[in-house]
Amino acid sequence: MIQSLCQWLSSWLPSITIPQDNGKPYLTRYYLFGADRQFGNIFLHHFHSSDLDRSRENGSLLLHDHPFWGVSLILIGGYDEERCLKSDLIVRCKTFLPWSINIIRPNCYHRVDLLQSDGWSLFITSPRSKRRSWGFWDRITKEYKDFREFAKAVP
Repeated sequence: MIQSLCQWLSSWLPSITIPQDNGKPYLTRYYLFGADRQFGNIFLHHFHSSDLDRSRENGSLLLHDHPFWGVSLILIGGYDEERCLKSDLIVRCKTFLPWSINIIRPNCYHRVDLLQSDGWSLFITSPRSKRRSWGFWDRITKEYKDFREFAKAVP
C-alpha cells in the first residue's frame, strides 16, 4: 500500500533524477513544495541505487555531506548507512529499516547501501547553508572535495 501511495504521489510532483557516473539513476527527488525554499523543504526520495561514488585516485567508496540538517523517514526498503562525524572521522555503520528516522546533520559524512533493489523516504530539510555546499570525503586520503569537482554533479 505504501509503495502504491509513493508511486501515485510521485506521478504528480516535479522531480529531478540524479545519475550515477555510469548514467543509471541513483536517486529521484520529488519536490512537495518546489525546488529551493527559503525555510527548508520536504522531498519524497526514490533511491534506485546505493551510493556508489568512488575516488578516482584509489577507488574507495566516498562519503558525502549536506549543507543543511535533514530528517529522513524511511518508508520502503531501508539501508545500511556508513557515517562519520567531521570531528573524529571514525566510520560507523547503522541499519535503517522502514519507519526508522534518520537525522542527518551537516557535521557528518555518510553514504547508504540499500537493503533491497530500491527504497523510498520522506526527507525534510532545514534551509541550505549559504556558506558551504555538498562534497565528498575520501576515507583513505581523508581529503574533502566539493561536489563540483565530480562529473555529472547535481546540487
